[in-house]
Amino acid sequence: AQKSASRFLEEDVKAFTIESRNVLIAQAVIPSIEDIACTAQQIEEALEEQALRKGADLFVMVFTDILQKGSYFYFGGPLKSVLETTEQTPLFMEHVLSRKNQILPWITNRLKDAL
Repeated sequence: AQKSASRFLEEDVKAFTIESRNVLIAQAVIPSIEDIACTAQQIEEALEEQALRKGADLFVMVFTDILQKGSYFYFGGPLKSVLETTEQTPLFMEHVLSRKNQILPWITNRLKDAL
């Protein structure tokens, strides 16, 4: 069965405090981005709604794609503009697989530079 965007956002979420801000990072390991039935818009709407509900300054959804050996990023919450690029959503980062060793340091650095 296909999962809704909000289901993905509830499964593997970790909370972090970065620069005194409440940051939530959800990660789903998937065989391929093609396996996601939700549209980018649905994911972003769910991120906005959950960020508001959970009082998060930033909510990041990461889909780690095994076949592409990288991760797709979606952002929600008041601080999402810090991480969003002018490129098309989602942002894809090759060889970025680890929330703890790669994703968290990247988000931390971006927030430190912006705040």
